[in-house]
Amino acid sequence: GAEDVQKAVTLVEPPFPAYRRTVKALQVYRRLALEDEKEKPLPRLKKTVKPGERYSGAPRLARLLRLLGDLPASAATAREKTIYSGALVKAVKRFQVRHGLEPDGRLGRETFRELNTPLGARAAQLRLTLERWRWISRKFDRPMLIVNIPEFRLRVVDTEFRPVLSMRVVVGKRRSPTPVFSDQ
Repeated sequence: GAEDVQKAVTLVEPPFPAYRRTVKALQVYRRLALEDEKEKPLPRLKKTVKPGERYSGAPRLARLLRLLGDLPASAATAREKTIYSGALVKAVKRFQVRHGLEPDGRLGRETFRELNTPLGARAAQLRLTLERWRWISRKFDRPMLIVNIPEFRLRVVDTEFRPVLSMRVVVGKRRSPTPVFSDQ
């Protein structure tokens, strides 16, 4: 019976700024997944690729990082298309920071796994994240403490949801997972 359906929907959504950012990120990743769905994964690594070394997947890596926004469209890549260097290394470092990895610019096992995660799977992760945001209580008597498990990051926000503290944390593993709960 609402006269303004959009307003009614907004009132039932979580009021957190991070929730709204995640909604926008999901929209972006759905679009990116459509643009990238026909692309093949990066070629498998036999060993860690260091800056200045040859990597046959460098052209595909450059396309992917441009799509994700880590490599600016104007950035020049190496003349020798299979050399992993320059702007491409800087873009991988940006990607590594965004994914909570050590920004060493190397194409190691963890970085490779994150790079080869299909963008449709990233969109699914974002959908799950939105659902988890919906589980959180909307009212807090005190500032809120949130542990973002995939990011290995703890944040404290004030009553206006502004961040006042952020730090890295250790989280559980598959055999002893980090508990998910909300409590005072």
